[in-house]
Amino acid sequence: MNSVNICFLILNYNSYKDTISFVHHISGKEKNLQLLPILIVDNCSSDHSFEILLQEFQDNQSVDVIQTEKNGGYGYGNNWGIKHLQNTYNTEFIIISNPDVKADVAIIPEMLKAFQVDKKIATVSVQMVNSNNKPQLSAWTLPNLFDDIILSVGLLKAIFGNPVEYPKTMKPQYVDILQGAFFMIKFKAMDEIGGYDEKMFLYGEERILGFKLKGIGYKQYFLPHLSFIHHVGKTINKICPGRLYKFRILQKSRRHYHKKYLKQNWIKLFVFDLFTLVGIMEKWVLDIFSDMKSHESH
Repeated sequence: MNSVNICFLILNYNSYKDTISFVHHISGKEKNLQLLPILIVDNCSSDHSFEILLQEFQDNQSVDVIQTEKNGGYGYGNNWGIKHLQNTYNTEFIIISNPDVKADVAIIPEMLKAFQVDKKIATVSVQMVNSNNKPQLSAWTLPNLFDDIILSVGLLKAIFGNPVEYPKTMKPQYVDILQGAFFMIKFKAMDEIGGYDEKMFLYGEERILGFKLKGIGYKQYFLPHLSFIHHVGKTINKICPGRLYKFRILQKSRRHYHKKYLKQNWIKLFVFDLFTLVGIMEKWVLDIFSDMKSHESH
């Protein structure tokens, strides 16, 4: 078993172009990163991603390409990769990344250095920005049921604001949850919490990681003065093309969190379900107006 300090884990689904671009970017910019192992896990893509990626990196000894047995969702695919890394390398850190991101590899040593602040830090990440360089929510508090009710209905969010958002700051800080598109985590910590919850197909994985890490005394650390670009929705839209469909999956994940981890009783879950229905109706109405405006413009 080879000993390395950091491994990359990239989960691919019908995104081989983005994955190829990202891998060439991170392995070609810095000499000290060229030999870091990069594992690409294809989550049973339907566009021949696996074969294309195998061919692309067949002569690159630093890149390994594997495929899951099924498309079991985001957590399932990443767990598959983590197990492969566990059997292949003696590694201290994993960088888990979406393929639809662009990160300056110079931030990686800075992220690694942040773990020296506190031995209980399990994960480190930076500010996420979109393609227009607009900051996106990158760190937030663990939500309670009322928080998720507000987040489920656009009108409530417009009135109360985002209840889980931290005050803006450029100083490094401890947070409950870090975005999951690009972050570094101690392999030991990920192993201790048992990896991702595979009952969640998509969305909400970060809150489960945050909940489980916090439960055994680990901390998460946010570096807002550093950033990476995430082409938000580019990969997810290939899995869930419709806004309403995305919302249903999101609410299913949120409900799972409240039932399994926060142990909410059936009455509270019923209230949550009612507001989910309100959210569905709200988005359905918005879709109708959006279609009407689209027809009028033509």
